[in-house]
Amino acid sequence: MPATEIEQLIERTIRERLNLAHTAASDIFDGVDRAVINSNHIRIAVKPAYAGRRPIEIPWKIAKTNAATVIEPTDQSKSDPKLLQAIVRAHAWLNELTSGRHDSIEALAKDVRLHPKIIRQQLRLAFLAPSITEAALTGEAASTLSLRSIPKLLPISWTRQRKR
Repeated sequence: MPATEIEQLIERTIRERLNLAHTAASDIFDGVDRAVINSNHIRIAVKPAYAGRRPIEIPWKIAKTNAATVIEPTDQSKSDPKLLQAIVRAHAWLNELTSGRHDSIEALAKDVRLHPKIIRQQLRLAFLAPSITEAALTGEAASTLSLRSIPKLLPISWTRQRKR
């Protein structure tokens, strides 16, 4: 399932469960503390503003695929090598954590000999909107996109990430 469909599923479910039919999508995601995707459900934790609300669970099944998309850089691409390295590293670290090879960020940090704070800060790059990741890989946004230009706290919504 494409990630945009997961985002739409989460938005639609929150609208229905919290009676937010006329609320803008960006405002809906402001109320989300986190969304955790497991093999058989998505659990959405809402912020304290919705006190007394239990996490919302959406049943679903992960579609397994081994397909990868190869993005070829253009001739005039000037990708930021540090940003590319950080994105690749973030995805590798996320894989290490989700596969169970490391049971915590602290264990991963000890293994790679970095401070856990660095791991936490760079893990956010694994959750960039696909269009932002593609722009970083192809160098399309080289003048505006760098490791320093990505905020330390990213919104959950990819739409809001793109606006920033």
